[in-house]
Amino acid sequence: MLLPVSSYATVHLADGREVCSFRGGVDQLFFILFTKDERFTETDDVAYQLLKDTYVDLEPDECVAVGFRTTAGAVRDRLDLLGIDEVALQLALEEIVAERRASNLKMRELFPSDILADHREREEAALAEVTWGRWVNVVGPAIGSGKPLKEWGGKFDEGSAGWLMGLWEDLDERYAFGALLQVLDPAEQITLDLSQLDESWIEDSVDPQEFARSLVMWPPPAGCRRSY
Repeated sequence: MLLPVSSYATVHLADGREVCSFRGGVDQLFFILFTKDERFTETDDVAYQLLKDTYVDLEPDECVAVGFRTTAGAVRDRLDLLGIDEVALQLALEEIVAERRASNLKMRELFPSDILADHREREEAALAEVTWGRWVNVVGPAIGSGKPLKEWGGKFDEGSAGWLMGLWEDLDERYAFGALLQVLDPAEQITLDLSQLDESWIEDSVDPQEFARSLVMWPPPAGCRRSY
């Protein structure tokens, strides 16, 4: 089995569609969305289905897949507790659209171009129609029909599902993920696959939430420090 040139942690749906990935590890604040009890280890054919598109010359009997798995509903509830709920996502989308429109206007003034005029007009028209409701109503059916999720940030027709998903590309991954979770069935299986990473990420003692908390709790606030 030949290992990939770079190691990634990936998040994907039950059918294998990749949602997002992290090179060399997991964003520590994203890691808080999974619990230690949701850890899984799979081998043989089950692991092969998970890893066959990642490794070269992979054989089922040498596969070991490790990570964390839960439901879209559970992750959505945890994001709600972090303040990334539907209201926050709606406000974030409104800010994205406002900033994008302002940026387009500025670029039009600084770099007038007949060649780009049609594109800018199409994008301006599409941005003018973007609302949270429209995002859900366009992206939801597209995801349900099996549309690839790796299209975040790609080049697509203005107003299309791929273009709408790409609006989130410059934000914290939790916002893009949270927006996607709003249109998924709460029972949809969400897997964080760590199989490519080294042992410091996948050993049994790893508690993802404790790891994430350590990032924001050190050093502790003065009022929380223990006195002796």
